[in-house]
Amino acid sequence: MTSRSVPFTARSGSGKPTPKERGCFQCSRRRIICDKAEPSCGKCIKKGIECSGANRIRFTDGVARRGLLKDCKIPDIRDGAESRLPNTTVFPVLQWPENRTRELKRKEMEEKGVIAIKSPTSKCTMSFPVPSSAEGLDYNMQLSASTDTPNCSVQLLSNQINPTDSGDDEEEIFRADNTALQHTFIYTNIQPWLAPVDAGTRMLFSYFSDAIAPVMVVLDTASNGYREVILPMAFENDVLRRTVCVVAAQHLSRHAPNVRDAAEDSRAMVISHLRKHSDSATQDQVFNHFTWATIIVLLVGETVTGSPTCSHLLRMLLCLAENSRTRNENSTITRFLETQTNMFELLGLPLSGETSGIPAIHKSFQTWQNWLMYEKYEAESINARIFDQVRQCFDDACTIYIRRATSSSSFSPSPQANTDSHYNTAQSRTISDLISRLSSIPPHTHGAHALVWPCFVAGAEAEDPAQRAFFVAYMNAIYARTGFRNIPVAVQGLERVWRRGGGRRWTEWLPEVLGVLVM
Repeated sequence: MTSRSVPFTARSGSGKPTPKERGCFQCSRRRIICDKAEPSCGKCIKKGIECSGANRIRFTDGVARRGLLKDCKIPDIRDGAESRLPNTTVFPVLQWPENRTRELKRKEMEEKGVIAIKSPTSKCTMSFPVPSSAEGLDYNMQLSASTDTPNCSVQLLSNQINPTDSGDDEEEIFRADNTALQHTFIYTNIQPWLAPVDAGTRMLFSYFSDAIAPVMVVLDTASNGYREVILPMAFENDVLRRTVCVVAAQHLSRHAPNVRDAAEDSRAMVISHLRKHSDSATQDQVFNHFTWATIIVLLVGETVTGSPTCSHLLRMLLCLAENSRTRNENSTITRFLETQTNMFELLGLPLSGETSGIPAIHKSFQTWQNWLMYEKYEAESINARIFDQVRQCFDDACTIYIRRATSSSSFSPSPQANTDSHYNTAQSRTISDLISRLSSIPPHTHGAHALVWPCFVAGAEAEDPAQRAFFVAYMNAIYARTGFRNIPVAVQGLERVWRRGGGRRWTEWLPEVLGVLVM
């Protein structure tokens, strides 16, 4: 008689076998002794495993897959939980590896926009790109006619087609909603990666956007190029990014003088880099958008600080704009850079002498909207009316400058010394018209900050002390609003013009008493 072996089981004092306690499901699967800790055992925590806990239902999501409780979820008896049992439970559909591989290949060909022609008899597949949308209809008709031969099928990979899985020996035919095969194009442009910037740079960029960008255009709208063009470009170029930070720090130094020295050192490094780069780099690397924008931002910094060294940067800007290979591009960046170059050309060259000032003003009469108004406005809008008033003020100032620069009489601060009565009458009338227009545009209104240059030109020509006081007060009010230090320097230049005696026209010797960029 043979005896059947029985697994060893510990017995209690009464002689009855003790039921085997396996602990948590995870330890049971790993064949280790569970420490039965609650709510998670220590061994699962040590290995980083999600523990189901001891004496819990061990099935996935608490659902039985077989038996009487199939598709029934264990009710949640916690406070506020729903205790109703669901009727059915949806399990994930199994997907075989070969089907998944076929689906991945189909998606890759769909992204490339190709048509696959597959012949079951020859076991070969030919792929060729889908034609352009302009010839799509004719192409589809030709394609339908060319695929009527037996043992040949056409598979068009498109987002509008849902393929079905089939065996390798079966013919795969995918049809669109209509008779002609349809195709869609998917273009994905990979944008260059932008390195994250530190908190200090972000703060200076924000300050540049809030305090400097609104002052550099006539009307601060959503299309302000200093905010929408310069700042995005600064994220892509280290030199331009440092230049923007320098200009922001220069303006911020009015309230935080401790950043002034660091800003000047960084400005010197930027100029030194541009000088070395122009000697060693190629022509395409020098005459590009980033260098163009960098010089413009440096000129903005000259107006912020009131530095008398702006003439050199202005010549660099005009030379680069004239020789830039990107000038013929009809892009947003090029158009904005050209408008700012035209603005600096008009406002800077007349103050550097009559030889360059007269041609610059004659050129500006033909391209008013190319530098005053970067954005087009509706004819009856408020912005259009403000722009028209600003344009008329510049028109009067240019007339005053041209009339003085082309006159034969010399300038004298006293009315008795000017003997040409016709000339004096015309100039006085134009100055009075300009004062009346400025009176309708208070310094705190939109667009008034752009009128510093007309005030300076008319103030240099004015002989009446009341008119001179009006222009000085208007300029000081703009300075209180913008904080650009070139304005008080320009006021000091006006005082030197008034103190200087006759003998020559003030448009002729103006560079001797003023070296700042007035705008």
